[in-house]
Amino acid sequence: MIETNSVRAAIRWRSFHGRLLKTLAAGLTLFTSAICCATADASQLTIGALGDSLTDEYAYNGRGYAQNWVEQLVNYAGVNFGPLGSYAAPRNQGYAYNWARSGATSSSMISGGQVSGLAAQIPSAGIQYVTIDIGTNDFSPGGTAFNNIYNGTWSSTQITNYIDQVATNISTAISAEQNAGAKVVVATVGNYGLVPGVAAVFPDSAGLQRLTNAISQVNAGIMSTAQTDHIAVVNYDLLAQVLFASGIASNGSVLIGNVPIFLNQNTSTNPSQAAFVSDGIHPNTAIQGLVANLFMQALNTGYNAGAPLFTEAQLLAHQGLAYGGSDTLAAQIGSYSNYIVNFVPEPSAVVLAALGIGAMLIVVARPSRQSV
Repeated sequence: MIETNSVRAAIRWRSFHGRLLKTLAAGLTLFTSAICCATADASQLTIGALGDSLTDEYAYNGRGYAQNWVEQLVNYAGVNFGPLGSYAAPRNQGYAYNWARSGATSSSMISGGQVSGLAAQIPSAGIQYVTIDIGTNDFSPGGTAFNNIYNGTWSSTQITNYIDQVATNISTAISAEQNAGAKVVVATVGNYGLVPGVAAVFPDSAGLQRLTNAISQVNAGIMSTAQTDHIAVVNYDLLAQVLFASGIASNGSVLIGNVPIFLNQNTSTNPSQAAFVSDGIHPNTAIQGLVANLFMQALNTGYNAGAPLFTEAQLLAHQGLAYGGSDTLAAQIGSYSNYIVNFVPEPSAVVLAALGIGAMLIVVARPSRQSV
């Protein structure tokens, strides 16, 4: 009887062991296939966007001579932001999955229906990824927060409460799009005070430093949320610092494809080597192309999306400029990956965790060899 029990236990063990190995193998196969398919199918990227005028299509906001990062990805890389058309509020003209609206703040993004509208589209439209680039208008030059922080009229408590609200709004947007099934990339808040045209109008260094400190605290909150929610971050603020508060700015231009793009110039027509469109605040096409590359790099770093990045020759061509014969951008700003903070768990960590759980189950389930 003892021998019979041992034999039966061994048979049950072999059956369980076989099923477990098949399950783990199937899981690993699906995991590997997902990575391979995402990398190989770059032309089928479907993206939704939340944001303000940096993301809202230039073509319908009086800047049709330039293209923002969304327009360039659609026109030159085949990325899918939805059908082009006219849509009811809170939308406007543009691509169906681009809910960004000129003038939007982190609060109006929620109250105006951007967040809920995009979240509702995600399942039915098959939107894989969502980008969130909001908050710049929460600190826009001449606005309430900008003026009170710059002029030192807000108390530290008022500033903290405002900062907390902006960070909470962005956290709310991240959660909504994740819960709807999309993988999210969020950008840190850029600092208008670094833009040459703004700094010329608001020259007080102490006031600009107060503004910088406040935006840095918002960005710390964004990083904390991103870490908790395991998403990728575009450090847009770092790019602004490198372009406008470093040796590059002192030279007055950044070289893209060995062609100078002048950081203190704006234009109302292209081709042009100006970094900004006519208002001196919104980036011209080539700089917007850098933003496109940062978001695509974030998708690749965080989610193995196989997203296309523009070459320096392409960045220039989109602004109507000829390539200068050599790539020069990386020597000035470094690799795009320097501007990505990735809190998405590494695939290897997921695999190891699955294998570890499987091994524990094997140990627990394995029958005792001791006689009974």
